[in-house]
Amino acid sequence: MLHIGRPLYWDVAEDGIVECARSEIGDATVVSFDQFDHRMRCPRPLTTQAAKRALIREQGEQTRVVNRSWSRQLVYARPTTQVQAVGLRVVPGLSCLDTVLAASGRQSSSCIAGFVLGAEAPGARRIALLYAFDESGEVVRFQPAINPDSVESVAAELARASNTDAASAGPYLFSQQDLLAASVGAAAYPVEPEWNGIPIRRLQAILAGLLCAAALGATTGNLYSFYEGLRDGRRFDETTRATRTVVASNEARLASVLPAFSREVSLPYAELVEDAQGVWMPGGRVTLASDQDRDELSLIFALGGSDFGAGGDPRLRRRPVRTEDLIAALGISPPRGFSLKDHSANGDGNAIRIRFERTRPDRGLERLARR
Repeated sequence: MLHIGRPLYWDVAEDGIVECARSEIGDATVVSFDQFDHRMRCPRPLTTQAAKRALIREQGEQTRVVNRSWSRQLVYARPTTQVQAVGLRVVPGLSCLDTVLAASGRQSSSCIAGFVLGAEAPGARRIALLYAFDESGEVVRFQPAINPDSVESVAAELARASNTDAASAGPYLFSQQDLLAASVGAAAYPVEPEWNGIPIRRLQAILAGLLCAAALGATTGNLYSFYEGLRDGRRFDETTRATRTVVASNEARLASVLPAFSREVSLPYAELVEDAQGVWMPGGRVTLASDQDRDELSLIFALGGSDFGAGGDPRLRRRPVRTEDLIAALGISPPRGFSLKDHSANGDGNAIRIRFERTRPDRGLERLARR
Protein backbone atom coordinates (compact mmCIF):
# COMPACT_ATOMS: atom_id res chain seq x y z
CA MET A 1 0.00 0.00 0.00
CA LEU A 2 1.26 3.44 -0.98
CA HIS A 3 -0.33 6.74 0.02
CA ILE A 4 -0.04 9.61 -2.46
CA GLY A 5 -2.99 11.83 -1.68
CA ARG A 6 -5.09 8.68 -1.37
CA PRO A 7 -4.35 5.02 -0.59
CA LEU A 8 -3.01 3.11 -3.60
CA TYR A 9 -2.92 -0.69 -3.54
CA TRP A 10 -0.86 -3.10 -5.61
CA ASP A 11 -1.10 -6.85 -5.70
CA VAL A 12 2.50 -8.06 -5.43
CA ALA A 13 3.22 -11.47 -6.96
CA GLU A 14 6.40 -13.30 -7.88
CA ASP A 15 6.35 -12.08 -11.49
CA GLY A 16 5.09 -8.51 -11.19
CA ILE A 17 2.63 -6.05 -9.67
CA VAL A 18 -0.95 -5.13 -10.52
CA GLU A 19 -2.80 -2.09 -9.20
CA CYS A 20 -6.06 -3.04 -7.51
CA ALA A 21 -8.95 -1.51 -5.60
CA ARG A 22 -9.41 -1.85 -1.86
CA SER A 23 -12.49 -4.00 -2.44
CA GLU A 24 -10.42 -6.53 -4.42
CA ILE A 25 -7.93 -7.22 -1.64
CA GLY A 26 -10.10 -9.60 0.40
CA ASP A 27 -8.36 -10.61 3.63
CA ALA A 28 -4.80 -10.36 2.29
CA THR A 29 -1.96 -8.86 4.31
CA VAL A 30 -1.18 -5.22 3.49
CA VAL A 31 2.40 -3.91 3.66
CA SER A 32 2.41 -0.16 4.20
CA PHE A 33 4.84 2.33 2.61
CA ASP A 34 3.78 5.89 3.34
CA GLN A 35 4.29 8.92 5.53
CA PHE A 36 2.08 7.55 8.31
CA ASP A 37 4.49 4.83 9.44
CA HIS A 38 6.91 5.87 12.16
CA ARG A 39 10.06 4.06 13.27
CA MET A 40 11.43 4.79 16.75
CA ARG A 41 14.79 3.63 18.06
CA CYS A 42 14.92 2.42 21.67
CA PRO A 43 18.14 2.29 23.72
CA ARG A 44 16.57 -0.39 25.90
CA PRO A 45 13.63 -2.81 25.63
CA LEU A 46 10.21 -1.29 26.28
CA THR A 47 6.83 -2.75 27.07
CA THR A 48 4.20 -2.03 24.45
CA GLN A 49 2.44 0.33 26.85
CA ALA A 50 5.65 2.24 27.55
CA ALA A 51 6.33 2.49 23.82
CA LYS A 52 2.83 3.83 23.17
CA ARG A 53 3.21 6.45 25.90
CA ALA A 54 6.53 7.58 24.40
CA LEU A 55 4.95 7.78 20.95
CA ILE A 56 2.01 9.83 22.23
CA ARG A 57 4.49 12.33 23.68
CA GLU A 58 6.42 12.36 20.40
CA GLN A 59 3.60 12.16 17.86
CA GLY A 60 0.72 13.65 19.83
CA GLU A 61 -1.83 10.97 18.83
CA GLN A 62 -2.90 7.43 19.60
CA THR A 63 -1.01 4.77 17.66
CA ARG A 64 -0.93 1.03 17.12
CA VAL A 65 2.55 -0.41 17.49
CA VAL A 66 4.72 -3.34 16.48
CA ASN A 67 7.16 -3.67 19.33
CA ARG A 68 10.55 -5.08 18.28
CA SER A 69 12.51 -3.29 20.99
CA TRP A 70 13.58 -6.61 22.52
CA SER A 71 15.19 -7.96 19.35
CA ARG A 72 15.98 -4.89 17.22
CA GLN A 73 15.77 -1.93 19.62
CA LEU A 74 13.04 -0.61 17.30
CA VAL A 75 9.34 0.17 17.59
CA TYR A 76 7.14 0.70 14.53
CA ALA A 77 4.00 2.80 14.89
CA ARG A 78 1.03 3.93 12.83
CA PRO A 79 -1.85 6.22 13.85
CA THR A 80 -4.83 4.25 15.09
CA THR A 81 -7.10 6.06 12.63
CA GLN A 82 -4.96 4.93 9.70
CA VAL A 83 -4.92 1.29 10.85
CA GLN A 84 -8.69 1.33 11.28
CA ALA A 85 -9.14 2.99 7.88
CA VAL A 86 -7.44 0.04 6.16
CA GLY A 87 -9.30 -2.51 8.28
CA LEU A 88 -6.91 -5.32 7.37
CA ARG A 89 -3.72 -6.85 8.73
CA VAL A 90 -1.10 -4.14 8.08
CA VAL A 91 2.63 -4.95 8.28
CA PRO A 92 4.97 -1.93 8.45
CA GLY A 93 7.10 -1.79 5.30
CA LEU A 94 10.00 -0.40 7.33
CA SER A 95 9.98 -3.56 9.41
CA CYS A 96 10.32 -5.65 6.23
CA LEU A 97 13.16 -3.41 5.04
CA ASP A 98 14.98 -3.81 8.37
CA THR A 99 14.53 -7.57 8.05
CA VAL A 100 16.13 -7.80 4.60
CA LEU A 101 18.91 -5.36 5.55
CA ALA A 102 19.82 -7.51 8.55
CA ALA A 103 19.62 -10.70 6.47
CA SER A 104 22.04 -9.19 3.92
CA GLY A 105 24.47 -8.12 6.64
CA ARG A 106 23.97 -4.40 5.98
CA GLN A 107 23.32 -1.57 8.42
CA SER A 108 20.70 1.15 8.00
CA SER A 109 23.22 3.93 8.59
CA SER A 110 24.06 6.77 6.18
CA CYS A 111 22.49 5.02 3.24
CA ILE A 112 19.63 4.82 0.81
CA ALA A 113 17.71 1.55 0.94
CA GLY A 114 14.38 0.23 -0.25
CA PHE A 115 12.39 -2.06 -2.50
CA VAL A 116 11.94 -2.01 -6.26
CA LEU A 117 8.72 -3.77 -7.20
CA GLY A 118 7.69 -4.99 -10.64
CA ALA A 119 9.31 -6.66 -13.60
CA GLU A 120 12.08 -5.03 -15.62
CA ALA A 121 10.43 -5.95 -18.93
CA PRO A 122 9.60 -3.08 -21.34
CA GLY A 123 6.22 -1.56 -20.54
CA ALA A 124 5.93 -3.30 -17.18
CA ARG A 125 4.93 -1.24 -14.17
CA ARG A 126 7.61 -0.59 -11.56
CA ILE A 127 7.55 1.13 -8.19
CA ALA A 128 10.56 2.26 -6.18
CA LEU A 129 10.05 2.65 -2.42
CA LEU A 130 13.21 4.26 -1.06
CA TYR A 131 14.23 5.50 2.38
CA ALA A 132 17.13 7.74 3.38
CA PHE A 133 18.82 6.91 6.71
CA ASP A 134 21.17 9.22 8.62
CA GLU A 135 24.31 8.28 10.57
CA SER A 136 22.33 7.14 13.61
CA GLY A 137 20.06 4.94 11.50
CA GLU A 138 17.03 7.23 11.73
CA VAL A 139 14.76 7.64 8.72
CA VAL A 140 15.32 11.08 7.21
CA ARG A 141 13.05 10.92 4.18
CA PHE A 142 10.81 8.55 2.23
CA GLN A 143 10.65 8.76 -1.56
CA PRO A 144 8.28 6.69 -3.69
CA ALA A 145 8.59 6.68 -7.48
CA ILE A 146 6.13 5.12 -9.93
CA ASN A 147 7.58 3.91 -13.24
CA PRO A 148 10.90 5.71 -12.77
CA ASP A 149 13.26 5.92 -15.74
CA SER A 150 16.19 5.09 -13.47
CA VAL A 151 15.92 3.88 -9.87
CA GLU A 152 19.56 4.80 -9.34
CA SER A 153 18.82 8.39 -10.34
CA VAL A 154 15.92 8.52 -7.85
CA ALA A 155 18.24 7.20 -5.14
CA ALA A 156 20.91 9.78 -5.96
CA GLU A 157 18.37 12.62 -5.87
CA LEU A 158 17.04 11.35 -2.53
CA ALA A 159 20.58 11.29 -1.15
CA ARG A 160 21.14 14.89 -2.18
CA ALA A 161 17.81 16.04 -0.76
CA SER A 162 18.46 14.35 2.57
CA ASN A 163 22.19 15.14 2.82
CA THR A 164 22.95 11.40 2.90
CA ASP A 165 26.14 10.05 1.37
CA ALA A 166 24.61 7.27 -0.71
CA ALA A 167 27.85 6.69 -2.57
CA SER A 168 29.61 5.47 0.56
CA ALA A 169 26.85 3.01 1.50
CA GLY A 170 24.23 1.93 -0.98
CA PRO A 171 21.85 2.32 -2.51
CA TYR A 172 20.68 -1.05 -1.20
CA LEU A 173 17.85 -2.14 -3.48
CA PHE A 174 15.77 -5.24 -2.81
CA SER A 175 13.25 -7.03 -5.04
CA GLN A 176 9.59 -7.87 -4.58
CA GLN A 177 10.63 -11.46 -3.86
CA ASP A 178 12.62 -10.13 -0.90
CA LEU A 179 9.57 -8.17 0.25
CA LEU A 180 7.28 -11.19 -0.02
CA ALA A 181 9.72 -13.33 1.98
CA ALA A 182 10.10 -10.67 4.68
CA SER A 183 6.34 -10.12 5.03
CA VAL A 184 5.55 -13.80 5.65
CA GLY A 185 5.01 -14.18 9.38
CA ALA A 186 5.92 -10.54 10.07
CA ALA A 187 4.23 -8.85 13.02
CA ALA A 188 1.35 -6.55 12.08
CA TYR A 189 -0.29 -3.59 13.75
CA PRO A 190 -3.21 -4.70 15.95
CA VAL A 191 -6.41 -4.37 13.94
CA GLU A 192 -8.99 -4.88 16.67
CA PRO A 193 -9.92 -2.07 19.05
CA GLU A 194 -7.96 -1.66 22.25
CA TRP A 195 -8.77 -0.40 25.72
CA ASN A 196 -5.84 0.98 27.70
CA GLY A 197 -3.49 -1.04 25.50
CA ILE A 198 -5.42 -4.32 25.92
CA PRO A 199 -7.08 -5.85 22.84
CA ILE A 200 -10.84 -6.11 23.33
CA ARG A 201 -10.81 -9.89 22.86
CA ARG A 202 -8.26 -10.25 25.64
CA LEU A 203 -10.20 -7.84 27.81
CA GLN A 204 -13.33 -9.96 27.34
CA ALA A 205 -11.47 -13.02 28.58
CA ILE A 206 -10.20 -11.09 31.62
CA LEU A 207 -13.70 -9.73 32.27
CA ALA A 208 -15.12 -13.23 32.04
CA GLY A 209 -12.62 -14.44 34.64
CA LEU A 210 -13.52 -11.57 36.96
CA LEU A 211 -17.23 -12.24 36.54
CA CYS A 212 -16.69 -15.90 37.26
CA ALA A 213 -14.70 -15.05 40.38
CA ALA A 214 -17.39 -12.59 41.48
CA ALA A 215 -20.08 -15.17 40.87
CA LEU A 216 -18.18 -17.78 42.85
CA GLY A 217 -17.57 -15.26 45.61
CA ALA A 218 -21.26 -14.45 45.86
CA THR A 219 -22.11 -18.13 45.87
CA THR A 220 -19.49 -18.91 48.49
CA GLY A 221 -21.33 -16.70 50.98
CA ASN A 222 -24.46 -18.77 50.47
CA LEU A 223 -22.47 -22.00 50.65
CA TYR A 224 -21.15 -20.83 54.00
CA SER A 225 -24.69 -20.38 55.24
CA PHE A 226 -25.53 -23.76 53.79
CA TYR A 227 -22.82 -25.48 55.82
CA GLU A 228 -24.01 -23.66 58.96
CA GLY A 229 -27.45 -25.03 58.31
CA LEU A 230 -26.06 -28.52 57.88
CA ARG A 231 -24.06 -28.35 61.09
CA ASP A 232 -26.90 -27.02 63.20
CA GLY A 233 -29.47 -29.26 61.60
CA ARG A 234 -31.68 -26.24 60.85
CA ARG A 235 -32.60 -24.02 57.90
CA PHE A 236 -31.75 -26.85 55.48
CA ASP A 237 -34.55 -26.30 52.96
CA GLU A 238 -34.38 -22.51 53.18
CA THR A 239 -30.61 -22.37 52.60
CA THR A 240 -30.78 -24.88 49.77
CA ARG A 241 -33.38 -22.76 47.97
CA ALA A 242 -31.30 -19.61 48.52
CA THR A 243 -28.20 -21.32 47.16
CA ARG A 244 -30.00 -22.57 44.06
CA THR A 245 -31.41 -19.08 43.47
CA VAL A 246 -27.92 -17.53 43.56
CA VAL A 247 -26.54 -20.33 41.39
CA ALA A 248 -29.23 -19.73 38.75
CA SER A 249 -28.73 -15.96 38.96
CA ASN A 250 -24.96 -16.17 38.54
CA GLU A 251 -25.14 -18.69 35.71
CA ALA A 252 -27.63 -16.44 33.90
CA ARG A 253 -25.36 -13.47 34.51
CA LEU A 254 -22.36 -15.22 33.01
CA ALA A 255 -24.39 -16.56 30.10
CA SER A 256 -25.67 -13.08 29.24
CA VAL A 257 -22.15 -11.60 29.15
CA LEU A 258 -20.07 -14.32 27.56
CA PRO A 259 -22.10 -17.34 26.50
CA ALA A 260 -19.13 -19.40 25.33
CA PHE A 261 -17.21 -18.75 28.53
CA SER A 262 -20.12 -19.56 30.78
CA ARG A 263 -20.89 -22.71 28.86
CA GLU A 264 -17.35 -24.07 28.98
CA VAL A 265 -15.80 -22.93 32.24
CA SER A 266 -18.51 -21.98 34.76
CA LEU A 267 -18.37 -23.95 38.00
CA PRO A 268 -21.08 -26.61 38.67
CA TYR A 269 -22.39 -25.03 41.87
CA ALA A 270 -25.30 -27.37 42.50
CA GLU A 271 -23.04 -30.41 42.11
CA LEU A 272 -20.52 -28.95 44.55
CA VAL A 273 -23.25 -28.32 47.12
CA GLU A 274 -24.38 -31.94 46.85
CA ASP A 275 -20.79 -33.12 47.30
CA ALA A 276 -20.44 -30.95 50.40
CA GLN A 277 -23.70 -32.34 51.77
CA GLY A 278 -22.38 -35.85 51.22
CA VAL A 279 -19.34 -35.42 53.48
CA TRP A 280 -20.93 -33.40 56.30
CA MET A 281 -21.36 -35.17 59.64
CA PRO A 282 -22.86 -33.98 62.95
CA GLY A 283 -20.48 -31.84 64.98
CA GLY A 284 -18.37 -30.89 61.98
CA ARG A 285 -18.32 -28.17 59.37
CA VAL A 286 -17.48 -28.33 55.65
CA THR A 287 -15.39 -25.92 53.61
CA LEU A 288 -15.00 -25.84 49.84
CA ALA A 289 -12.21 -24.52 47.61
CA SER A 290 -12.74 -24.72 43.86
CA ASP A 291 -11.20 -23.32 40.69
CA GLN A 292 -10.85 -24.42 37.06
CA ASP A 293 -8.21 -27.00 37.98
CA ARG A 294 -9.48 -28.76 41.11
CA ASP A 295 -12.08 -29.04 43.88
CA GLU A 296 -11.20 -29.53 47.55
CA LEU A 297 -13.65 -30.40 50.35
CA SER A 298 -12.58 -30.28 54.02
CA LEU A 299 -14.53 -31.79 56.92
CA ILE A 300 -13.38 -30.08 60.11
CA PHE A 301 -14.06 -31.00 63.77
CA ALA A 302 -13.13 -28.46 66.47
CA LEU A 303 -12.20 -30.33 69.64
CA GLY A 304 -11.46 -27.25 71.71
CA GLY A 305 -9.91 -23.81 71.43
CA SER A 306 -9.15 -22.56 67.94
CA ASP A 307 -10.32 -24.09 64.69
CA PHE A 308 -8.96 -24.19 61.12
CA GLY A 309 -9.76 -20.70 59.81
CA ALA A 310 -12.51 -20.07 62.38
CA GLY A 311 -10.88 -17.04 63.98
CA GLY A 312 -13.27 -15.08 66.16
CA ASP A 313 -16.38 -15.75 64.10
CA PRO A 314 -19.14 -16.58 66.63
CA ARG A 315 -20.87 -18.80 64.08
CA LEU A 316 -17.85 -21.12 64.09
CA ARG A 317 -17.58 -21.59 67.83
CA ARG A 318 -16.98 -25.17 68.89
CA ARG A 319 -19.97 -27.50 69.34
CA PRO A 320 -19.67 -30.71 71.34
CA VAL A 321 -18.27 -33.52 69.21
CA ARG A 322 -19.29 -37.05 69.98
CA THR A 323 -16.54 -39.67 69.86
CA GLU A 324 -18.59 -41.98 67.63
CA ASP A 325 -19.14 -39.16 65.12
CA LEU A 326 -15.42 -38.46 64.98
CA ILE A 327 -14.57 -42.14 64.51
CA ALA A 328 -17.14 -42.41 61.74
CA ALA A 329 -15.74 -39.30 60.04
CA LEU A 330 -12.21 -40.76 59.97
CA GLY A 331 -13.56 -43.72 58.01
CA ILE A 332 -15.84 -41.79 55.66
CA SER A 333 -15.70 -42.65 51.98
CA PRO A 334 -14.74 -39.85 49.53
CA PRO A 335 -17.63 -38.36 47.53
CA ARG A 336 -17.96 -39.10 43.82
CA GLY A 337 -14.82 -38.32 41.86
CA PHE A 338 -12.89 -37.28 44.97
CA SER A 339 -9.98 -39.01 46.67
CA LEU A 340 -8.75 -38.70 50.23
CA LYS A 341 -5.97 -36.11 50.36
CA ASP A 342 -4.95 -36.24 54.03
CA HIS A 343 -5.90 -36.16 57.70
CA SER A 344 -4.32 -33.37 59.72
CA ALA A 345 -4.54 -31.49 62.99
CA ASN A 346 -3.92 -27.81 63.57
CA GLY A 347 -0.92 -26.51 65.48
CA ASP A 348 -2.28 -26.98 68.99
CA GLY A 349 -4.19 -30.18 68.25
CA ASN A 350 -7.59 -28.59 68.91
CA ALA A 351 -9.04 -29.37 65.48
CA ILE A 352 -8.97 -32.25 63.04
CA ARG A 353 -9.32 -31.79 59.29
CA ILE A 354 -10.12 -34.45 56.68
CA ARG A 355 -9.50 -33.26 53.12
CA PHE A 356 -10.79 -34.68 49.85
CA GLU A 357 -9.56 -33.56 46.44
CA ARG A 358 -10.81 -33.91 42.87
CA THR A 359 -8.94 -32.84 39.73
CA ARG A 360 -11.16 -30.84 37.43
CA PRO A 361 -11.01 -31.68 33.69
CA ASP A 362 -9.87 -28.99 31.28
CA ARG A 363 -12.88 -26.70 30.87
CA GLY A 364 -11.37 -24.48 28.19
CA LEU A 365 -10.31 -21.38 30.20
CA GLU A 366 -6.84 -21.07 28.67
CA ARG A 367 -8.17 -21.74 25.18
CA LEU A 368 -10.82 -19.04 25.52
CA ALA A 369 -8.27 -16.56 26.89
CA ARG A 370 -6.04 -17.10 23.86
CA ARG A 371 -8.78 -16.37 21.31
